[in-house]
Amino acid sequence: MLYEIWCDKFISYGEPRGVIRFNNGLNVIKGHDSGTNSIGKSTFLLAVDFAFGGSVYAEDKRLTNKIGHHTINFCFKFNDDFHYFSRSTK
Repeated sequence: MLYEIWCDKFISYGEPRGVIRFNNGLNVIKGHDSGTNSIGKSTFLLAVDFAFGGSVYAEDKRLTNKIGHHTINFCFKFNDDFHYFSRSTK
């Protein structure tokens, strides 16, 4: 299972977000309590897809033009073994 994901371009309140750790079972990506839109929910789901080998995140020119090329780091956990990887948008 995808255990955690992090990137210095994941920003929260103007600062890097840090490691996002997933739980067993259902995980929810929730927006801000104020209901504002355009805060990164869909982009984050594309980053998760990118960790699983997808290409849409890296091909999104609006994203790379806005924040530049960057690396997504992630960890998969299988049984009690952790496997760390990273992918660049370049």
